[in-house]
Amino acid sequence: LTTATFMPWAMSGDGEPLQVVRTGDEDNDYAFELVEENLESILGKVPQGMKVAVVSVVGAFRTGKSFLLTFLLRYLKHGDALDAESTGWMHADGQFVREGNSNVGSAAAEEPTLRGFAWRGGQERQTTGIWMWSEPFIRRVPSHPEDVAVLIMDTQGMFDNETTMSLTACIFGLSTLVSSYQIYNVDKRIQEDHLQHLALFSEYGRIGLVSDDAEGKDAGGDSKDERAAAQPAAEKPFQRLDFLVRDWQNFEDDAAPYAELHREMNTYLQEVIRPRGHSDLAYTREQIGRCFGKISCFLLPHPGPHVTKKNFDGDIEKIEPAFRSLLNRLARRVFDDLIEPKRLNGRFITAPEMLQFVKAYVSMFREGAQFPQAVTMLEATATANNESAKQLASLAYQQALDAVAGPASGFMRPEDLEKEHERALDAAFAKFDEVANMGPPGLIAEKREKLKGHLAAAWERYRETNSNRNPFKNAEVYVVAVAVGVISFLLSSILDAMCSEGTTCDQTADKLKFVYLTLIAVGVYVYWRYLQQLFNYMKEIAPAMFASAGIKLKESSAPRRRERDGIRTREPEDGT
Repeated sequence: LTTATFMPWAMSGDGEPLQVVRTGDEDNDYAFELVEENLESILGKVPQGMKVAVVSVVGAFRTGKSFLLTFLLRYLKHGDALDAESTGWMHADGQFVREGNSNVGSAAAEEPTLRGFAWRGGQERQTTGIWMWSEPFIRRVPSHPEDVAVLIMDTQGMFDNETTMSLTACIFGLSTLVSSYQIYNVDKRIQEDHLQHLALFSEYGRIGLVSDDAEGKDAGGDSKDERAAAQPAAEKPFQRLDFLVRDWQNFEDDAAPYAELHREMNTYLQEVIRPRGHSDLAYTREQIGRCFGKISCFLLPHPGPHVTKKNFDGDIEKIEPAFRSLLNRLARRVFDDLIEPKRLNGRFITAPEMLQFVKAYVSMFREGAQFPQAVTMLEATATANNESAKQLASLAYQQALDAVAGPASGFMRPEDLEKEHERALDAAFAKFDEVANMGPPGLIAEKREKLKGHLAAAWERYRETNSNRNPFKNAEVYVVAVAVGVISFLLSSILDAMCSEGTTCDQTADKLKFVYLTLIAVGVYVYWRYLQQLFNYMKEIAPAMFASAGIKLKESSAPRRRERDGIRTREPEDGT
């Protein structure tokens, strides 16, 4: 039994594919464009702090990538991880695969609510750019102790008549950089050119593994190449590469038990990647091994002649039983056994961090006709990583100070608040130093200085807010006013008792009455304004107070202002 679980959906129409990267054409030099609102919409649905895993499928055009993803989506919605033999999830949305079916006359036209990655029979290109499913799938996976948000990504087919080799390399590269589980969809067998395309990233992998040493030597004198070869799998720049060979024709018996078929798959992979005598063949395999932490292979037989027809209606019963059986095994293998969260620089990342990395990578690939230099890719990764470090550190500081001086807190002695600030500051910089460990030291130091500025600004805000909560702030003004009022009242009362009407003494008493009555009026006005301010303040912090009590308000009267900038220590004001 596996520990994976799935989150069922209320209906198969939930979610839709959203384009997250557009690719240009010859007129704009095949530039990449990030569809930021779509990506933010997808990642915004991931619970705060949850790690993300990205399963991507790349490969030549018209090799069934989107058709495969349609079934993988069905498994994520309906798959039962406890019964490895069951293929019932394939029929959970009916006997016909209508999701994404673009074939002429297909049943999908009758069910427009059933959305999926678009696929069809024939030879015309279907998918352009890079797409993601709009809904994350929350799962528990064996490789991680907590729930993980699984994202599904489809890519433009490569090696067609309209896509240049440079653009093909960029699409493959961007997918590899973003994904934690890269499925390389190939037709009939793994050929030498498939391996060469993978080797495009070997230089990035080599530099990324030893980025802290521009001279190629460490203290012990080992070269970059020697150290890169010695790196453990977890430190390699890319996580898992899974060759998915479609239309495989060489099983001895495709109806044999899965354990036997699995052995054939492993034997085939070992034969493909075994060391070769010829130098360029050996170098290609060596570089791939350096870049990918884990390499695996899965073989799928042909789905049958009906599936490739332009009028295929999606009838699952028309798909060959051997294909369905192994497709079931593939889905369980990917999502129940092998998947893990996206890891960068040895650390699993969350959705906000993923957004930063994707932005950096797409920006790097803006000139789609030009494949980026390895150093450019490393700088983009380092920049995104260090920006994530700054944001995580700022968030850690904010959460620590909010706990003692947030919107729902009362006045705190300045010296006690400063101690909490110092503790939060140390924790924030410790978090930054833990995460910001990529790229040249100068860039890290520059980002650290920016973090100091953010924390300095935040500290001033927390300090000023706490000072304003001091119940004795400006007390001397009120004490003097009250004293003058009391003295005026007493003197007026004494003079009223002693003086005759119309005398100078009586006039003095009247003036003293005017003084204390004026002070009383001013006091009432000030007190009324204070009550108004208090009322507005309570409306402002009410959402935070109810949220901390586990109560959700439908609508708050005033927006809750949260400060996310930080600050540096300053000598505290004198306070009571």
